[in-house]
Amino acid sequence: MAAPATPTKTCALSDICVLCGFSFIQYEKKDNGEVILRKHFDRKLRFTTERVENVYKITGINFSSNSAVCLKCYRSVDSVIKSEQKNENIKANICSMARKINETHLLQLPSPRRKVITKRMLRSPVVTQSAKKGKTFNIEAVKYIPVHIAPFKEITNTGDIDKPKTVRRSLEFQDVKVNLQANQGEIEITIAYPSGRRTELVRNETEQKICRAIFNGRSSGNAKNAIIAVVSTAYRKEVVTAVSHIISCESKELCKRNSGSILQQKDHNSILEFSWDKFYRELHIKAPNTLRVIQSAVSDVPVAIGEKKFINLMLTVASAFHGRNQEMPSVHYQLGFILAHGGCTQRDIDRLAKCGMTVTSKSMHSKLETWISNLDAEVIALKKSWEEGQENTTKYQLIGDNWDKKILPSYRTSQNQTQSIHLFNVLIAVDRVQIPVVTPERDLEYADISFEKFVPSLEEQEKLKEELVFITATSVIRNIPHLSKLLDKIYPKHLPHKYSDQAGIKTVQYPLGLYDCNETKTADVIKLLKELQQKYVPHRDGEICEPVLFGGDRLTDERIQCAQEAMLNGNTSDDRLEGFISKIEDFHRSMNFFRKMDLENLSDSIPLPQQFYQYTDADKISWINDICERIIEKYFFEGSPDIMSMLRDCVTDKNHPDNYWVSNFNEGRVNVIIVKKLMRMLAV
Repeated sequence: MAAPATPTKTCALSDICVLCGFSFIQYEKKDNGEVILRKHFDRKLRFTTERVENVYKITGINFSSNSAVCLKCYRSVDSVIKSEQKNENIKANICSMARKINETHLLQLPSPRRKVITKRMLRSPVVTQSAKKGKTFNIEAVKYIPVHIAPFKEITNTGDIDKPKTVRRSLEFQDVKVNLQANQGEIEITIAYPSGRRTELVRNETEQKICRAIFNGRSSGNAKNAIIAVVSTAYRKEVVTAVSHIISCESKELCKRNSGSILQQKDHNSILEFSWDKFYRELHIKAPNTLRVIQSAVSDVPVAIGEKKFINLMLTVASAFHGRNQEMPSVHYQLGFILAHGGCTQRDIDRLAKCGMTVTSKSMHSKLETWISNLDAEVIALKKSWEEGQENTTKYQLIGDNWDKKILPSYRTSQNQTQSIHLFNVLIAVDRVQIPVVTPERDLEYADISFEKFVPSLEEQEKLKEELVFITATSVIRNIPHLSKLLDKIYPKHLPHKYSDQAGIKTVQYPLGLYDCNETKTADVIKLLKELQQKYVPHRDGEICEPVLFGGDRLTDERIQCAQEAMLNGNTSDDRLEGFISKIEDFHRSMNFFRKMDLENLSDSIPLPQQFYQYTDADKISWINDICERIIEKYFFEGSPDIMSMLRDCVTDKNHPDNYWVSNFNEGRVNVIIVKKLMRMLAV
């Protein structure tokens, strides 16, 4: 067996650093004979004109532009060059100062015998009065006018010559002399200190305007406005800097943590009760200057509360504060809820969040998860009042429907199949009409009540026909475009009755969310009904005091009834699921009605009477009602004025063939002879 080879490293001399000799290409041979190529091009710097000059300054060698230097060596060269440049600058400064002293002070003393120089300080040592006691400054301003020599004729003229008037004004100033007729010239200001006076000559044009504004506006009271006008024109940058400092202080105070701002309140009640008026009052108290500055950008005139510009103003301020402090997102949460309610996808919400218009979808969903307990808080309060039996208690009903979705995989495999999601959506609709509980005058036995009273009479069927005609006509007009153009504006929206006022009120709804329930499985429906019955069905003394309506489509109605039939052997009303009465909602019946009419194959034109456009509105309403009445009589009443005639004959005639068992009752039991006959018939 051969001995292992000695590890070696081979450096390529064709590509090395010209200062230290480091090779940028190296070959490493391991003991097993494997050769590894290592390239250190990240440490290599090609020679440019500047690098060649810098290396030449240090080494005195002129390398070619094809050479290279490593990063470590060139950093050392650069450090040496900078150090030399710094030393040269220091040396030049020292030489300059020494030369200046040598030329001015030390060689030009007043006398060869004089060895010291005494300089007078700004404050005289004779005055012993403290400057802290009386800080009153007396300012004396004298305006000098250039001298104009008059011609000889004007000098020899004996007429009156206009002389400049000297006016003395004293507004906390001393000996102020102003020439009102002069518009040009220099201004001299003298300030009287307790230790003496100091005089300055104002030559700057802007400062002269400020002095004029002070002297001219002291008496009229407009000095402040005049000074602001001059400063804002000449020193705009400085004015903007000062204003930005004021805005920054107000914003910092309002946006700091636990400041109590309305934008920091993110709980359920605070967001639902948020209003722009509350936010405006808060800004008016805590940040009035910020409000005025941003308002000036929105409009030149004051913005009235309630108009569109007012909303733009408030939204701009809220976005600015949210950008300063991420803990003030109340408005942005509301925008996210509006987008989600309108059907905006999570990806689009995240894109808008990057633009600063809303919060991210993850933050919004996390916030909604904390509000689960608040979804049915008002419903629970209604349930408690219902259980207590309060007078005119507001009642409600449940509405639900299945929500199914299939998720198709991009790549179908044995483990990645189509996912079928089955959920059930439930909401609560509050009743608009509260019907009081009717208590009978006296309790009647079931045997004393005639079964015929439960059968609808002819008068009740006639009222039912009128309601069905109105419902059918309304549905036809709304869903057939041609009839909608002709009759939608004139046909009544509601059938007149004693609750017509309440019928026009919008229904109050409370969404309860999606439940994990497959409507096609009876076990899931039973589990769902038990949960909803325990939370939303009123109980009294452990028993159901009144059932609640549960609406849906035909499948939901059938599945609820199947679940209740499967639990008929329960011991209590809760176990038997007697807390719900299932029904089919009107909109599902309307859908089935129009599916039967085959609206998709209807022609665009509908045959109308010849003089239809000359009809009055009442005649047009009568025309559509007559057509709908014929439809109801044909398909609902089946051409009979009494659809309950067969049932009425059966319950009123004891000798009717369908009353065979009832007619053979003997002391509440069926005659044994009849039972034997029946057994014999079944045996045959």
